[in-house]
Amino acid sequence: MCCSSRKVISAVVVVFLIAALGYVVYDKKFAPSQNRPADDVVVAVVSGDNIWLSDIVKFHESNPQLKSIPFEMVYKDLLNHLIETKSIKVAAEKAGIQDLQSYKDSVKWAADQVLRTEYIKYALAKATTEEKLKELYDEYVKQNPPEEEVRASHILVDSEDDAKDIIKQIADGADFAALAKEKSKDSNGSKGGDLGYFKKSAMVPEFANAAFSMEVGTVSEKPIKTMFGYHVVKVTDKRLSQPVPMEQVKEMLQMMAAEELLPAIVREARESAQVMVQPEAYKNKLVTIDADSTKKTEPEAAPAPAEAEAEAAATPVEVEAPAAPAAEAEAPAVPAEAAPADEAVVEEEIVTVE
Repeated sequence: MCCSSRKVISAVVVVFLIAALGYVVYDKKFAPSQNRPADDVVVAVVSGDNIWLSDIVKFHESNPQLKSIPFEMVYKDLLNHLIETKSIKVAAEKAGIQDLQSYKDSVKWAADQVLRTEYIKYALAKATTEEKLKELYDEYVKQNPPEEEVRASHILVDSEDDAKDIIKQIADGADFAALAKEKSKDSNGSKGGDLGYFKKSAMVPEFANAAFSMEVGTVSEKPIKTMFGYHVVKVTDKRLSQPVPMEQVKEMLQMMAAEELLPAIVREARESAQVMVQPEAYKNKLVTIDADSTKKTEPEAAPAPAEAEAEAAATPVEVEAPAAPAAEAEAPAVPAEAAPADEAVVEEEIVTVE
């Protein structure tokens, strides 16, 4: 119960954080339905605005982090969340938030995202024809050719001696299914040990290698040891696997179609729109640079050797001169090739804009 409580609290905390931070996540399934069930009831009223039971149910079912938790365990938290959401909405309207430009900008941005989402769903639904799905299905079948399948039954026991004894009883005429029901420790013992059809990759190697090497109607001549114990195996049929029916993989095919068609949908929308890009416009937002400040200072030419000697001779020698190197040592703090400060700022802001 402790773990369940923590799970509920964690899930609800996530919900509240999303609301508090103001993240916009849109999908039709999140929106309250206008076509309500006949038995729907109002569970709360906030300043004349109804909260319906179906709203809470839909919110619970559409939230991946809450869906795995029983509805009755999170009902009160979700109801309180919706009450607080509507209460804050009322307070915001009283404060005139809807008249702020920042609010209008946010609504426009959200509306643009909704339009984008709805158009992509519309365009994908229009482009994803049955012919397209059939084309993808045929390709899927081609890439997943039929594999050999075996149908087998087994009797699983703990010791090799018990397995050998069962093999002897079967050889003497005992019924395999009856022995499986009596002696197998596997759960399918009640079904006579029948495992149904399986591919080689579905079983542990020791079991699979033995079963696929046997003839139909035969029983293993010796016990087959695996991590589960000792098996006595009877192969009852072999066949090639059949392609998965299209209906069973239709959702996967629709996702494959969306992945393939979406780039073209976006490209066509962009090509049909009137787009004018002004690549230099962003520079108006950057720090203005004084043209002179970007010029590199030319280093002074070094004096000729004769001139340097003459200058050195003319310079009086002071007793405390050795203290000077300490100051000189601090001077090269800025690399000689460093860009001017303003130029560095501009480069950083350009990266941010991109």
